[in-house]
Amino acid sequence: MKLLSIVLAGALALAACNGSGKKGKVNVPDSLATVKKDTPVVLNRILPDDSDVGVWKGAVFIYKNRGFELFSGGPAMGKKYAEVINMYSRLKIPGLKIYNLIIPNGFEFEVREKYKNKVRPAKEAINDVYAAEDPGIIKVNPVDDIRKHRTEYLYFNTDHHWTSLGAYYAYTSFCGAAGLTPVSLANVPSKVKPGFLGFFYRLTRAASLKANPDSVRYYLFPIHLIFISEVIQSGTGQNHICMPRRPAVITVIPFSCRETCRFAKWKRSIRMAGGLRS
Repeated sequence: MKLLSIVLAGALALAACNGSGKKGKVNVPDSLATVKKDTPVVLNRILPDDSDVGVWKGAVFIYKNRGFELFSGGPAMGKKYAEVINMYSRLKIPGLKIYNLIIPNGFEFEVREKYKNKVRPAKEAINDVYAAEDPGIIKVNPVDDIRKHRTEYLYFNTDHHWTSLGAYYAYTSFCGAAGLTPVSLANVPSKVKPGFLGFFYRLTRAASLKANPDSVRYYLFPIHLIFISEVIQSGTGQNHICMPRRPAVITVIPFSCRETCRFAKWKRSIRMAGGLRS
């Protein structure tokens, strides 16, 4: 029997304070930028201190001419989230598989010694959520796989979402849990749209963010790859992926499909106090 799969993804997000931004140089990155061969990949969570100083502007923390939201969620929030995921598991739909992939935010991969007490470690928080979930739920923690590529362009400078490249590395984590072979980016042509200013810029109008705009890479999947959106009430015996209708999650969908991919539109978004959402 072919399986109906539900992929639940969450984002670890924010705490608010006050401050101001500072001006930086113009830099339009490429979302497929890779680490130079002579650039070491840092796997430690806490990075050495540098001379840059982060400042708050409203709810946005501006550091290195980039905007960030800082995760501050606690165990109670994680337990609430796990209860929602367990609710889907306990429907006991025949042939159903539930995957839960929780998305860390960008500052997790930029934490310096001087800021380590401002944010809770994402990997620890994610594992706490998974510990409260039913055993039958397949848990995917992408933090380590993403951290291996932390010097690449994984999260936007001016927006709270990850880039398509960041989504791709989380997708490879999902493939490992699902027993799938990841699509190679080398096999998918793409284009880049420069000059994007995202949500953090709209919130702050910070000159440093305006001077450090983003580029958006989008992939040109083959014309035989068909995406069909429909609402699924129960298992149908077809290849289905059911995902929350959120931008951070939808960026993973194209990589996850082969020829025909049907995905459900969630009527209700899961949002918990403290910054965990899906």
